[in-house]
Amino acid sequence: MRTAFPPKSIARTCVRTSARRWRECWRAWQPPVRDTSFYLLGWGGPNTDAMFTLQPLLHSRNAKGDGDYNWGDYRDEKMDALIDQAKVEMDRAKRQPLINEALRIQHENVYHIPLHRRMSPWASRANVEVVHRPDSWVEVSWVKVR
Repeated sequence: MRTAFPPKSIARTCVRTSARRWRECWRAWQPPVRDTSFYLLGWGGPNTDAMFTLQPLLHSRNAKGDGDYNWGDYRDEKMDALIDQAKVEMDRAKRQPLINEALRIQHENVYHIPLHRRMSPWASRANVEVVHRPDSWVEVSWVKVR
């Protein structure tokens, strides 16, 4: 079984170098061939639109770049069709059911097993009201001090 991590010798060499050399080192290491039965993938970011998860993770791989992180290499034509439709649908009322159905398929077929969910505990004084956004960003203009 191959892993999605660089060999220890490359990692050791890269760690002992400057930041610029680290980037060059990391680029030089080629990721493994996609013949893995198990892998760990960290996914997230500031964008909360469903397409930033559906398209790279749940779509089957193709020449257009869809499914680039579908390391399980599973294919589900119904899922692909729903994602393709949702990508171009501009009407929220029509787009949301497509996304919901794609996520339902993912849930039923268990294409991914989430092992960890980052918790983001916040604290503030009793007189401070802060909106906790999904991307953990604080909008200063939304903070209210009573």
